[in-house]
Amino acid sequence: YNSNGKLIEGATRFYNGSGGADTSISTIAVANGKWYAEFKTPSNVAGGNAMVGVAANSGDSVSGRFLGQDAWSVGLLTDGNYRINNSATSYLGSTWNNTEILSVALDMDNKKVYFAKNGTWGNSGNPATGTNGIALPSAYEDYEWFIGASLVNYTDTFNANFGGFTIISISSGNTDENGYGTFEYAPPSGYY
Repeated sequence: YNSNGKLIEGATRFYNGSGGADTSISTIAVANGKWYAEFKTPSNVAGGNAMVGVAANSGDSVSGRFLGQDAWSVGLLTDGNYRINNSATSYLGSTWNNTEILSVALDMDNKKVYFAKNGTWGNSGNPATGTNGIALPSAYEDYEWFIGASLVNYTDTFNANFGGFTIISISSGNTDENGYGTFEYAPPSGYY
């Protein structure tokens, strides 16, 4: 839910219609299993005006909030750091810009999340083996979680790929282990 933004292109493109922060999350929250999604960064990405991440289905509104701003979400910002409760921790080791594809791997079985830039997982992480993931906040780890993106700039859009219809140009056509989806980068083993 986002009060100022709008979803277009089959709910795969999020446009922030205000000058403040707003977040768009997946329409389905997950409580178990391992899940993968990709995001094409906005054309106007700069500073800290865009982030991808996850949010707990805690009843708190994402309207006017960005992922990582609160204790119930984890967000990867353009500076390459992830945030929980607006506290930054180094993760990617480099910034990301408008030419990148960001991946989110959400492991609900082990209560971890991973982020990748152009197919390279941050912090030497490996979602398939459970290595170097970011622990979901313990107070919310048993909630259902959403995958999404946030914007803090009036003119920005974020494009999402959850494996079905997407407007992101895919050049490689990777699928999950069951042959589902079309992704730029191969989902980690065991992720759907």
